[in-house]
Amino acid sequence: MANVQERFEQFIALCSEEYLTTHANKGLYKRAVKEIEKGTTVHYEFSDEYVSCTLDDGTLCQLQDRIDAFSCSCPSDNICKHVLIAILYYTQTEELVTEERKGDFTWLLALSTEDISKHFSEAQLDEVLFRLHYSEEIEIRESGFLAIKLKEQHIEVTFEEEASLGSSTCSCKAKESCIHRLEALLRYRLAYHVTDMPVMKADVNVSMDVVEDCKRILTEIISFGLAKLPQGICNRLEVLAIAAHNGNLPNLERGIRGLNGELDLFFKRHVRFSKETFLRRLTETYVSMIALEKELPVEQMKQVIGRFKSKYYTIPRLELYALGANPWETRSGYRGITYYFYAPEEKQIYTYTDARPVYYEDARFRFTEQYRKTAAWSGGMTMHDVSKSHIMLRNCKVNHEQRLSASEETLVSILERQNIEDVQVGPYLVTDWRQMTTGVSRNLFESKRDEVRLLQAKKIKDIRFEQATQNLLLTVEDKHGNTLDLTIAYTEEWADRIRYLEKSRELWDLRDFYITIQRYGTAYYPISFLKGAMLTNIKLDV
Repeated sequence: MANVQERFEQFIALCSEEYLTTHANKGLYKRAVKEIEKGTTVHYEFSDEYVSCTLDDGTLCQLQDRIDAFSCSCPSDNICKHVLIAILYYTQTEELVTEERKGDFTWLLALSTEDISKHFSEAQLDEVLFRLHYSEEIEIRESGFLAIKLKEQHIEVTFEEEASLGSSTCSCKAKESCIHRLEALLRYRLAYHVTDMPVMKADVNVSMDVVEDCKRILTEIISFGLAKLPQGICNRLEVLAIAAHNGNLPNLERGIRGLNGELDLFFKRHVRFSKETFLRRLTETYVSMIALEKELPVEQMKQVIGRFKSKYYTIPRLELYALGANPWETRSGYRGITYYFYAPEEKQIYTYTDARPVYYEDARFRFTEQYRKTAAWSGGMTMHDVSKSHIMLRNCKVNHEQRLSASEETLVSILERQNIEDVQVGPYLVTDWRQMTTGVSRNLFESKRDEVRLLQAKKIKDIRFEQATQNLLLTVEDKHGNTLDLTIAYTEEWADRIRYLEKSRELWDLRDFYITIQRYGTAYYPISFLKGAMLTNIKLDV
């Protein structure tokens, strides 16, 4: 019985105002304090397992040595004011004899990754392992209990000296293991330089028969050459793309469909067909199939296989510096605008895409309308403003490819925008055009992302429209005198803007500015001009 009282008083010593309001709420806490001030009293009896707390109004609470181990005769299933009264009254009326001491929580550092994995689901492990890539300040308090506060999320998790994850509690009030418990545990271990992480199980079962069929047809394409290929090859590629989809091979399906699209342009003698792009797609697809036949580590095999639908994860905050917005349209009937941002803390480029199919009857996507729409996040900003700002997203959803998701749960707020000259964008900044021939290296096992760079330009040296390719070419010059051609493809939609750019004196007068560009194959497409804190989206603003 003395042991029960000792552990109960150790628990009571932990119950500060912050601790109780974190696990209950401030309103309940204030009501409990007022009830005690009005004269409410509590009688305590200690048994072998719990403490019976009888309030003077007859309400009976049974408490133990944990905030989530309670019962109350009132109808509430959650922590109620009676539980808080029982805790607070004890702290005010009893002389606590428990010595202030720190418990031994080294068992949290000694846990094996296998033991951790047993207590959490695959989905929870996947979510938290992703979130660990983002910084989160934690606050650690040690007494008879270990309290770990995830400060950005306003969540507190407590662990006991007893080596049991099941006895932990979380202020989110989840009864069973939640992602906050897992995240607090792993961040605590990282704070003490324990870097072992649970390993995700992976389903890497794929149809190798489909891989063999795809290798065979690609070998035929290589052997015949473009000039001798029959047009029926496109139908065969479409069948194989469907087979790749059914065989759990998303990246291979995309590769085959990409080749099919390029060959369709070739047979139509379309001006947009590029031998370099076709060869690159062919090589990447063939090399990926060779990789599928090898014994690769699970993570590499997962990256080669790819995903059909990307999963998005919630992270507490993300600071973003806008680099521009680019409207686009695909041959398959989709229209959209992709917005580009640089995240200074993560040193990565993030994108948000607003897109939809327009091949349905009456379906439409007008670039100017969508550009001026209210953003898909809470906060009231338009996408026009977002595309030129320095913003903070809270409770935002992100995937492995640094793509952002639309969500009303995400709050966007505006920060003071720095001058582009003061933003450190690392490897994305190109100050010497000769670097463009190499670019940022990417191996086979990395996810493909938009090849976006920020060019530091001295001036625009030439502007000309090529009738043969129907492209407007901007020749830009760097501070070393090197030049690079930027391509703006002609379409009827952008005819007026292209004519304006072709004759614009403002472009000729630009000096010492930056250009956000996208690289596709051997061509470079400008997205925006930046100077100081100003940004102009070339197609959407000009």
